[in-house]
Amino acid sequence: GGGLILVSEVLTVTNAVKASIKDSSFYQLHSIMQTSKDEGMVVLDKSLLELVKIGEISLTEARKEAIDPQSFK
Repeated sequence: GGGLILVSEVLTVTNAVKASIKDSSFYQLHSIMQTSKDEGMVVLDKSLLELVKIGEISLTEARKEAIDPQSFK
């Protein structure tokens, strides 16, 4: 409808996250989030994909905001 919608990404504090931050290995956080769904973590692209699936946003809009637009095939 032309408005705004909230899209979230969730990073919870786990030992792996603590270690990455302590070692300044911030580049690893995205990978940790992708493999830690059971701990409640959610990556932005997954949130966008869910919004596409329920018809809240278009695929084109999701790709514009995605971290990895190529993953939206």
